[in-house]
Amino acid sequence: MKPHPPADAADAPAQRAAVRVDRARLELRHGRPIALQSADEPARWHVLEAIETLTPARLHEWQAMGLPLQALLTAQRLQALEGRARRQPMAVPLHPSATLAQLHGVAAVAPHEGEAPVAQCSAALALGDAAPADAAQQGALALAKRARLLPALLWASLPPGAAWQRWIDDAQW
Repeated sequence: MKPHPPADAADAPAQRAAVRVDRARLELRHGRPIALQSADEPARWHVLEAIETLTPARLHEWQAMGLPLQALLTAQRLQALEGRARRQPMAVPLHPSATLAQLHGVAAVAPHEGEAPVAQCSAALALGDAAPADAAQQGALALAKRARLLPALLWASLPPGAAWQRWIDDAQW
């Protein structure tokens, strides 16, 4: 067996990026949220978690953050929920009273029996305020797909500030 040649210094950034993607993918699969740093604004961070793996306790923690929460959904999922064509993924604000069962229904983890998809969707999401997913949000959905999870994510953008930076560094969840 031949030994592997030494890694080229030019490949090092790509290798580090691949390791970060693998780690993020595994964290999502294990039901843990991840923090992403914005490429456009380095001081800006986003936190996301797969709705599929969300628990009641974790949803409560998200809601206790006091930040606007969004569901990131693919165009295909929104079309199934609303019955109208969408061309791109959307970031849809969550109602503060959204329940885990409603979110699981929206993500198609456990659809409610006898309830129309649009009804369960409108109980959890403010569809009228949906906005096209930005590049970071589309990347997060792609990461969920790579992790073989339903491409439905809970998302919060953290305001810049030292308090949030400490929170990210010390995150226990």
